[in-house]
Amino acid sequence: MGFCPRWIQWIMECVTSVTYSVNINGEKTSFVRATRGLRQGDPLFPYLFLICAEGFSSLIKQANVQGKLTGMKIPQRAPSLSHLFFAADSLMFCKTSGEEAVQLRRILDVDKRAFGQLINAEKSSLFFSKNVKDRQREGVMKELQGMQQVLQSKYLGLPLVIGRSKRQVFGFIRQKTITRLKGWKEKLLGQTGKEVLLKFVIMALPTYVMSCYLLPKALCKEICSEMAKFWWGQKRNGHKIHWLSWGKITEVKAEGRLGFRELHEFNLALLAKQLWRILTRPNLLMSKIMKARYFKGTSIWKSKSSGVNSSGWKSLLNAKELLEKGIKKRVGDGKSINIWEDRWLSESDDGRVKTRKVEDIKVQREGLETYKNKFWHWWEEQKDAANKENGRERIVLTINLLWQIWKSRNERQFNDKGRDPWLTANKAVMEWREYQDAQEAEMEIGGYSKSKEEVWKGWKRPKEDWVKINFDAALHQKSNKAGWGMVARKWQGMVARKWQGMVLGA
Repeated sequence: MGFCPRWIQWIMECVTSVTYSVNINGEKTSFVRATRGLRQGDPLFPYLFLICAEGFSSLIKQANVQGKLTGMKIPQRAPSLSHLFFAADSLMFCKTSGEEAVQLRRILDVDKRAFGQLINAEKSSLFFSKNVKDRQREGVMKELQGMQQVLQSKYLGLPLVIGRSKRQVFGFIRQKTITRLKGWKEKLLGQTGKEVLLKFVIMALPTYVMSCYLLPKALCKEICSEMAKFWWGQKRNGHKIHWLSWGKITEVKAEGRLGFRELHEFNLALLAKQLWRILTRPNLLMSKIMKARYFKGTSIWKSKSSGVNSSGWKSLLNAKELLEKGIKKRVGDGKSINIWEDRWLSESDDGRVKTRKVEDIKVQREGLETYKNKFWHWWEEQKDAANKENGRERIVLTINLLWQIWKSRNERQFNDKGRDPWLTANKAVMEWREYQDAQEAEMEIGGYSKSKEEVWKGWKRPKEDWVKINFDAALHQKSNKAGWGMVARKWQGMVARKWQGMVLGA
């Protein structure tokens, strides 16, 4: 690996100068001098272990470059994965073939001879894809002697396969919680001691799993229930009375509560943190794989969940809304900001521009069908609607619809009472129909007829080659802010320029 002989001699003197003594039947044996190997607890151990791991990684990379080992790609355009290391745990990927199994065994043998590390076959396992045939599996297991196939394995305490029943897969967390709490029930603990144990021991048990997966709400409730039972104590025949619900206990201490974490919300916060890492550190291996697999060519905010997505990605998407609420874009030079879609305003509730573009006002061209319809060229069509057949009725319907939207907006803004868009649209249609029926009945009784003078004129165009400017302003009394806007139209009716602004009232 490029180390000079003198440095290697120093390290080997440190390693070989150690002696061991073993207890056999209560008696110490004579001292044994080590010739090589790494010992946990040795101050040099972390550094030597990293050097050994780097050498092992180089052997795998070399075989991968030479085509002797094939890594795994998720999907094909993503970076190739040949191995993952975490401390003393290793996860390696290769094709299910006898040739690659032989090559993997050779790499393990070289690592064993070079660094003096033996492979613990009892703690090692093989995991195959469901598409691998039995004959291929037997061939690989024959080459990698001592390693056995497992159907449900774990890596770093996390299950490698998530089945349909997440509650069953992650049930070990609840079992660990119960086991740990049972060991404390016989001890004399005050409320302060219980609080420390629950916050810093029990709440830490599921933290690592919750950083990767979204636990079922039912499982979170069961774990919280066990914690509540321990907190309030127990009697001979059962548990004591719970004087406060767990929801009250989890409120912050500033409000007079105990500040325990609500597991489901804590779970979402941890997942949002992982999503933030993907967003802010795109060069991470995890970020590259996730982008290539789930949101290539777009952003995290526009990615959607589907049935073929992994459990890990589905869990991260559940935290997307929480992350979106808590962040706003830094403007900088403004080149990467979408003014209308991104969250970048500090004074806005959700960080977005509230006032929409004039050309994006959604009003349907041919009457009302549903509130989701794509509206088209409303301003151009409304100018000439009065001169068309049934044009006046359509204008009245549009006005009534806008009036109902305005009323619904006021209810939400000032009385905090929202109304479903369907109800708003239906109410506008019903009132419009009542108005039409009343007009027809009045004409039948009084012989009323329309005249050209009574036709609504609408916007009046200026003289040819002239530009007409319409303006308006409004004051929001609660915030004491005033907004103004102006629209300049050419004599043909097309919008030439638009201005808008906001000022603070006196």
